[in-house]
Amino acid sequence: MFELVAYYLDEEFWREAIANGEEKKLGSIDKEDVRVPEEFRSDFVAPDPAISGWHVTLQRQGERLLVWRRLEPRPTRNPVLFKDEPVDEFELDAGDEFSIADAPYIFKWEKTEIEAPGGMTLRYSQPDLKKKGFGQSGIEFDSLKELSNLSQVSTVEQVLARIVKLLVQKLPGAKAAALMERTGFEQTMTARVREPANLPFPFNKHLLNEALDKSFSALSHDYRDAANNRDFSLKETGINWAVIAPVPNSEARLALYVVGNDDRTKGEGSMTSRKQSLEQAVMFLDLAASVLGNVMQNRRLEIEKKRLLNFPPKQFKKLLRLDDDAYRLETEPRVCPVTVFFCDLRGFSQFAEDNADDLRRFSQQVLKALNEITKCVVAHDGVIGDLQGDAVMAFWGWPGSVSDQVIKAAKAARDVAFAFAQGSELRAIQFSCGVGLAHGDALVGLMEVAHQAKINIYGPVVNRASRLESLTKRFKVQILVDEGVKKELEKKPGDIDIAFRSFPKVRLAGMTQPSQFFELYQPDESSHEDRPAANFWERALQCFTDGDWPTARDFVTRAFQNRRLECASDAAAQWLLHYMEQNTPKPGDKHFPSLEK
Repeated sequence: MFELVAYYLDEEFWREAIANGEEKKLGSIDKEDVRVPEEFRSDFVAPDPAISGWHVTLQRQGERLLVWRRLEPRPTRNPVLFKDEPVDEFELDAGDEFSIADAPYIFKWEKTEIEAPGGMTLRYSQPDLKKKGFGQSGIEFDSLKELSNLSQVSTVEQVLARIVKLLVQKLPGAKAAALMERTGFEQTMTARVREPANLPFPFNKHLLNEALDKSFSALSHDYRDAANNRDFSLKETGINWAVIAPVPNSEARLALYVVGNDDRTKGEGSMTSRKQSLEQAVMFLDLAASVLGNVMQNRRLEIEKKRLLNFPPKQFKKLLRLDDDAYRLETEPRVCPVTVFFCDLRGFSQFAEDNADDLRRFSQQVLKALNEITKCVVAHDGVIGDLQGDAVMAFWGWPGSVSDQVIKAAKAARDVAFAFAQGSELRAIQFSCGVGLAHGDALVGLMEVAHQAKINIYGPVVNRASRLESLTKRFKVQILVDEGVKKELEKKPGDIDIAFRSFPKVRLAGMTQPSQFFELYQPDESSHEDRPAANFWERALQCFTDGDWPTARDFVTRAFQNRRLECASDAAAQWLLHYMEQNTPKPGDKHFPSLEK
């Protein structure tokens, strides 16, 4: 049999048989599509804008295929390419191929004819096999028990080896067994595992294709009553029967294939006996194929489970063991108080540009830095919400309520800042970081769409944490927090050793309501003398908000002079002074400037 096979981007798209002398059209519009005139429709369809509705005509002449491009009533827009040259008419021998310019298809003329073996083939459906017992099959009970125990074997490779060996040893008359796999576009068959391993395995491709493709069911074949047995390989090896069973639940096209010899003489009684014997062999083989398929599926699921468990946060994994009702209850999105953490790598863009010619090294360095951040978060029971390029988003407060969530978030932020300031590995990478923390209500839970589920969090608190993180770059500090975080931390002053520095009350980018935010730092990380005197600085901020900018300027100066600091080295002070130089307050109004990203 000859077939025209269409490959789309190297994957088989379809294959169609053409009888000798038959003429067919190939194009992009099906012959049943009434939206176009009938003469522009095709028998074989390869949908693509580069292919006309009817592009070429095909006619089989013996083992050759004649191909000619449509030229009337008008030529096709794109030429037909044969041996990489545009040709309007040509012939294909078996194995030759052609294409259409700008289309992603290759059309190949293939000889797929396989002589069917002489003899009798029987197919067995799964319901029929389940109704039958092993009876007088010659198959021992211990063999069935050994087969069922194979599910306990550790690796798939060991199971394969044990099964093919068991088939040769336990099936009466069996001479050889193999796990066969159909591979490649040429439909070649490969024996992945066979027994005996040192001998060539005699098989018939036609029978294997029958089992794998046409019926996907177990079958037996008896050669002994063939009037003309063309399968010479089987004659030479003394094989006169074969049984085949597809392996269910396998991702590849697999089948167990056993061949053997039964020397019983011909005759009605012996023929009935042979049929029963082959039927029993098929039952045992089908059971072996089911065991193998289940083992392969279970091992695959174990691997998938192990890999997939790296995706959800640690806190979510325990929810996977809940029953359906409890799982839905725990993961359903709900509004609850949370603390949101945003952390971004500084120097990422420059580092990316400097290492553009060595992306592998670049990614390893970035992952090392992100790994340090996530370790600090997880160490304090935070949930990793997302990794976005050079940034980490995490939160506390879900699943389940967390009473000390703000303290844990602050400790994680503090540890991240310390790691980037003191960690020798991170200093060598030349990254620094900024952290934004915000506390408030948000909608959080498992958000599901088609084919995708993700733990997500929505609300102003998320945006606020992101904006604060971006402001750490402007004000040259490591951690900025909102009022919610500061208030919660001040309720338990003994639980964490930290200090705060206030910043002007402003409207953050994308927000209409003014926000107060603060630098969070450890008092012992550097002397209080490194920051402006708190009493003068706070009065400067209040005067700025009230619109009394001359007094605000005076207090800013005094806040730094009191500590003998250089005001020019402080980013927040410089921003405040520059803003007052460039703007004019409105009398009687509170002043909340907008801070863009």
